[in-house]
Amino acid sequence: MNSTNRALGINIAAAAAVILIGFVLFILYESDPWYLRAPSDASVRALFASRQQDIVDLSRMAREDQMGYISSSNLEDARNPLRRAKYENLFSRLPAGAIITRGVGSTRLILISAGMAAFGSGWSKGIEVFDDTSRLRGEVIANLDHPLALPDGNVFLVKIDDAAYIFLQKT
Repeated sequence: MNSTNRALGINIAAAAAVILIGFVLFILYESDPWYLRAPSDASVRALFASRQQDIVDLSRMAREDQMGYISSSNLEDARNPLRRAKYENLFSRLPAGAIITRGVGSTRLILISAGMAAFGSGWSKGIEVFDDTSRLRGEVIANLDHPLALPDGNVFLVKIDDAAYIFLQKT
């Protein structure tokens, strides 16, 4: 094997190693198995305290409009241009990437989610506003700042006020 072929082989092997390492890092970033991107309970409480009315308004609007999924980039289903403008204004006051989901009896403001179904479990954290707190779905605990200690396959809640909770869903 001459030196040109050897150098080409080394370059191909190095490129393959870089691609493999990049792929592994991408998977680790997306799945975030150590919850490195999870906001602390204190920061979620601070967000709720500073944006409580915006969150309540978004929750009410999602319920009124019967929209199951809303993000700042997915407002085509808003009833009319004025309503869409109201959603855009409210989303502009929230962290980038925030998503509103509407389920039976509650509205979630998802601040972050991580995980890839093809590679295992995932999780999401944010604020859940319940229409009726007698129908909570999840286990109420003291804090969510140590998510690795919590079992997968459940929803955990920390009370913020009468109708709002910080949630962590582990799938």
